[in-house]
Amino acid sequence: MNKKIKTNFRMKWWGWGDPFHRVSLSTKPGIEPYLKKHFQCELTEACDREPLSLSEFKLPPSCLQESDLEKLRAIVGRDDVIITDFERLVHSSGKSYKDTIHLRLNQLKEFVDAVVYPKSEQEVSQLLKFAQEAAIAVIPFGGGTSVVGGLEVIRKNHRKIISIDLCLMDKFLSVDQKSKIATFECGIFGPALEKCLSEYGLTLGHFPQSFEYSTLGGWIAARSSGQNSAGYGAIEEMIVSLTIVTPSGEITTRNVPREATGPSIKELIIGSEGILGIITKACIRVSIKPKEKLYFMFAATDFERGMSACRKLVQDGFNFHLLRLSNEEETEAFMAMGKSSNQPGVKQYLIEKYLYYKNINFGSFCTMLVGCEGYSEINKQNHRKIKKCLEEFDMLYLGTRPGEKWLKERFTLPYLRDEFMNLNLLVDTLETSAIWSNLPSLYKNVNEAAANVFKSQKVSFKLYTHISHVYEVGASLYFTLIANQTDTPLEQWFEVKEAVNKAIIESQGTISHHHGIGVDHARYAFNGPLENKIIQSLKNELDPTSILNPGKVLS
Repeated sequence: MNKKIKTNFRMKWWGWGDPFHRVSLSTKPGIEPYLKKHFQCELTEACDREPLSLSEFKLPPSCLQESDLEKLRAIVGRDDVIITDFERLVHSSGKSYKDTIHLRLNQLKEFVDAVVYPKSEQEVSQLLKFAQEAAIAVIPFGGGTSVVGGLEVIRKNHRKIISIDLCLMDKFLSVDQKSKIATFECGIFGPALEKCLSEYGLTLGHFPQSFEYSTLGGWIAARSSGQNSAGYGAIEEMIVSLTIVTPSGEITTRNVPREATGPSIKELIIGSEGILGIITKACIRVSIKPKEKLYFMFAATDFERGMSACRKLVQDGFNFHLLRLSNEEETEAFMAMGKSSNQPGVKQYLIEKYLYYKNINFGSFCTMLVGCEGYSEINKQNHRKIKKCLEEFDMLYLGTRPGEKWLKERFTLPYLRDEFMNLNLLVDTLETSAIWSNLPSLYKNVNEAAANVFKSQKVSFKLYTHISHVYEVGASLYFTLIANQTDTPLEQWFEVKEAVNKAIIESQGTISHHHGIGVDHARYAFNGPLENKIIQSLKNELDPTSILNPGKVLS
């Protein structure tokens, strides 16, 4: 493995997260009995082994000719055009369940022909011009965390295809403290971006689940929304201006707080997922870094009542940065994962008695996590007001320790997917949003659609749901599906995915709130053919030979 791979490709090639870190299920005593109860799973030593070896993959030769490679090297340098099997493999899929199954079954059929690392906007522009002339398709690559098929290699009308990885374009360019604007190249990863801002006492406040392994450009391209969007806003609210390089030229939007100059070009670029161009630079709105983070939890009798409480908090103007309501099934799973012993003990006995005294069933209740960030005194005021409000909904205050634990472990949950898959479990997530009046039926219909498919497949399953983002007019629902795999895991996944997608659309939800479109959601992304034609017309203008991220977004 060469130095470039170690420094620039940060995740496991076969799964999620730090290549040197695993979350062994054996270290969580509550998980094994939970898995035995619901999925009849037994933990074995094999569960802690890597699921497959690189030596199992035999990639076809690159379709690029030596003359193509020499022209690419002339643009970015000889060392920054790589055609090794490893680099081609890790740049040919994202991190969805489907992507991971393709890898585990060694069924990934298409691979990029080379990985190219530009170091400037000028190099990106030259690469796109050459790719257009040579009929080479291009897949832009940030951190590689797409969970909707955004990196799937689809050749369409192009025999040759390259990945353009922006990780060398990661400079912190400037900060305007008076305007609270910072400018970055878009290949910068989340932790590096926050480290730069922290030196000035600032933060972006954008913390998606993929924060450690995703880039600023990826967030913009996928129209991301971080866990703290209630306080800091989603990514589109943070972008003041940006630069995108397209095969037809470069676009830089104005660095102003707002403008009324017709339809917003900036808004058309945000969420474009690499089909219009490569986003290279962004000016972002930043905030004062909070002096304190105060996170606390409540217990609710049921999800519907908790949903009403969420609506009350956001519509009545209470101040918080995070509001997350987990349903009964998700709460049970989190409690199992948090156990330090399989023996009930005095602590659990006291908790059960306390909940019973408050008319909350220990075996079936919901939890609400609230986070406030800022100055300590203001956090305390907001804390008191929220506690008083939630008394109207008979919600029980559980203190700050669960919130502190969540903050500490907030980015570790995706690691468990790989460990569960080692037990032959289907593990997938999907998310949507709807207005408050449609939210209960959306929740019910999606759960029923998934349950009906799993029942027809005759497998054990659990469906977990939480409200992840809230607005005055509605909220986002985030679903996690776990089930025993069938003998045909890809067909199993496709059947349940189609069922829940249809349920979302029929229930007046959006096909994606923050994961994006990619391949998996393209058929459900737009309300009608005219919308699809509008985006296609824009692509035709900016990318006339259709070399950019073929097969994504547009159905």
